[in-house]
Amino acid sequence: MQRLLLGASSAALALAAALPASAQVVSHEQTTAVEDVVVTAQRREQNSQDVGIALNVLGGEELKEKGVSVVNEIENIVPNVEVDSQFGGGQPQFRIRGIGATQYSANNTSSAGIYVDEVAHPYTVTTQGAMFDVARMEILRGPQGTLYGRNSTAGAVNIITNAPTTEFRAGATAEIANYDRFMVEGYVSGQIAPGLLGRLAAVTEQGGAWQFSRDTGEALGDKDKSAIRGRLTWDVNETVTANLTATYMVDKSDGLGLRLRGPYAPATPALGPTIPTDQAWRITGWQLSPALAAVSGRSVGDKPGRDNEGFDLNARISADLDWAELTSLTAYQTFSRSEYNDWDGTRYQESDVYFYNDLDVFSQELRLASTGEGRWNWLVGAHYADESIDGGFYTQFRGLAGLINTPYDQSVMATGLFTHNSFAFTDRFRLIAGLRFEYEERQLSTSGTTVAPAVPGPVRDYDQEMSEVSGRVGLEPRSLSSLPVARRRPPPPRPSGSVFATTRTATSRPRPRRTPPISCRPARRRVSTGTGRHRPISRDPRPRRHAALGSGPRRQRDRDPIRAAHLR
Repeated sequence: MQRLLLGASSAALALAAALPASAQVVSHEQTTAVEDVVVTAQRREQNSQDVGIALNVLGGEELKEKGVSVVNEIENIVPNVEVDSQFGGGQPQFRIRGIGATQYSANNTSSAGIYVDEVAHPYTVTTQGAMFDVARMEILRGPQGTLYGRNSTAGAVNIITNAPTTEFRAGATAEIANYDRFMVEGYVSGQIAPGLLGRLAAVTEQGGAWQFSRDTGEALGDKDKSAIRGRLTWDVNETVTANLTATYMVDKSDGLGLRLRGPYAPATPALGPTIPTDQAWRITGWQLSPALAAVSGRSVGDKPGRDNEGFDLNARISADLDWAELTSLTAYQTFSRSEYNDWDGTRYQESDVYFYNDLDVFSQELRLASTGEGRWNWLVGAHYADESIDGGFYTQFRGLAGLINTPYDQSVMATGLFTHNSFAFTDRFRLIAGLRFEYEERQLSTSGTTVAPAVPGPVRDYDQEMSEVSGRVGLEPRSLSSLPVARRRPPPPRPSGSVFATTRTATSRPRPRRTPPISCRPARRRVSTGTGRHRPISRDPRPRRHAALGSGPRRQRDRDPIRAAHLR
């Protein structure tokens, strides 16, 4: 293999040496060109260079090349973004610039907004099947309440899936990895009827168990998740377009186990001996108790894992009013969660948990936005959401013989009015102003936490209301590409010679410019006093630097525009 690579490198080097030197010179315009990337981070199609906020854009192909198959993995490629999998479970927790939460209960909403095709996913457990057939992903940092119906203080993660195409297209990809893991993804897209386009995409991921039990040797970590999405685009008339998207996902994957980094002794010696420190990083342990197996519908020998199922449906209707664009976004989500995790990593039931939830979310958003390229761009919108999440969790903790049950029923009603405006008062800068009003009602019904065999107490209701006005005012560049950028002029091409004649390596250093030393003494000259004697006087009471300080670096500065941009 090394010989093959060496031969290929030698052939490439010989071919490059045979080319004329002029072919190696790249024009200055080509080296400074920036690829245009169209984004919808501010609810309108814009060049990414014209968006004056902290933004990362990742294309679908780039996500595949970097091995991102679930939204949790974006923390490996996006700075200032953290995604925790909640002790190896199926509920991710997002933090952007350190702002977020670490909650394992499914009824807590995220501080970072997660959007799939503009639809907000307030409960992050519903996002585990969204990363397939993706066109791009946009990560915005900072509050986005004046742009989005659902408020978010940390930032927003926008996942945009591929739209139907006018011409027929189809494709499939397959991946094979270690531990018998494989993933297959495919799609078909094209015109169904005049004015009606469709796209169908599906993905399945299986295998990959890389951990094993220290007690039985059984493997842990297999993926067993599949999803399918259908999209329709209908041109109702010349000004109205309707998009309908439906997504179904099922996840029966194993959980992840924890490794012991020190000896583990159970609460009482009667439970068993002390387990020594795990020497191999793949070792873990688990054991489901008969009591927890009964309430979770599992068997005692089952592995940690989940049995989740979700369905999303949304309709986006846009109408071109000539002077503005009206958009209606209606969405419904339903999700069922059943998940068992072993957090002590042993066969002793001293930190085991079982989550059970049924979640329903309905949302409606209306937006009216300006069109055209005028100096004033504006957007106004209204948002309504009705959410219901029922369930709770059972736990087994060290030193407690009975199961701990925490049930709850939660309902949320949220409304919001928002506006975002930008006014370009010069060709380079624009003023940003936004305002948001938000009202939210939350109701939680629970009997509290009960330790078996105690009987649950009476159900109590807890109500909370929130009314808030927020906004933003700022100044941002109208277009990053219009700002002055200092560029170094390329060296002139050599008429002939080696192919490397115009190449400067990273280790090469320019020859230092020699300048006379700087004198801090006053310049003196002799004048006549009329008595035949001469006395020295100073031209300037302040010390003068040598003339070379004004000539040498100034000449060098004029030749180097990058240095000139800093010195001036």
